[in-house]
Amino acid sequence: MVKEQIVEMRNISIIKLSVILIALSICTNLLYSQNQSIRLQSITVNDGLSQSHVNTIYEDSRGYMWFGTTDGLNRFDGHEFVVYKYDPDDYNSISDNFVRCIIEDQNKRLWIGTDAGGLNVLDMDTEKFRRVSFKNSTEKSIHNQQIWDLSIDSLSQLWVATWDGLYRIALDESTYSATIASNQTKQIRCLTITQISRYGWVVRMMVYSSTLIRS
Repeated sequence: MVKEQIVEMRNISIIKLSVILIALSICTNLLYSQNQSIRLQSITVNDGLSQSHVNTIYEDSRGYMWFGTTDGLNRFDGHEFVVYKYDPDDYNSISDNFVRCIIEDQNKRLWIGTDAGGLNVLDMDTEKFRRVSFKNSTEKSIHNQQIWDLSIDSLSQLWVATWDGLYRIALDESTYSATIASNQTKQIRCLTITQISRYGWVVRMMVYSSTLIRS
C-alpha cells in the first residue's frame, strides 16, 4: 500500500512538473513574440515604382509582387521594378495604365482589370498582354469596360465585377471573351463567392455596388 502511494505521488509530481514546464514555455513564447518588432520598409517612386497611388497589391505563384497604380502595372522581385504601360503602337501592351485589380488563375496567367481599358491577360512567359472582349445582353462586344474586382471559383470560372454588371469567363476554355452573367445590379465595385454547388448549377456570392449589397 505504501509503495502504491509513493508511485501515485511521483506520478502526480511528474504531471505537475509537466504542466509547469508547458506554462513556462507558453509564457516564454508570448514574451518573445511581444518583444519582436515589425519592420516596415517604404517603397516609393525613387525605388522605381511608377506611381505613388497604389490601387491593388498581389503576390503571384512565382513570388513576384504586383502593384497596380494609376499610372502603370509594376512587377517587383524584391530588388527592382519592371513597369508595364499602355503603348498605342503595341496591341500586346496593357490596354490602360490605371490598374484596379489583379488575380492569377491555375494556368499561371495574370488577369488585370483596368479603369478604362477593360480586362487584360498577361502571359508571364512571353510578357505579352491579351485584351478580353465583353459581350453584353445584346451580344455587342465591349473592350473598354471599367473593371472593379475579380474572383475565381473552384470550377475555374473567373467572375468580373464591372460598372455594367457581372460577367463570367470559363478559364478552361481557349476563348478570351466574357459573357454577361447578370445585369440586374449595375456599378459592382467588389464581390466575393460564398457558395457554389457541386455541379456549378448555383453560385452564390456577395456583391457590393454603389447603391446596395446583394447576395
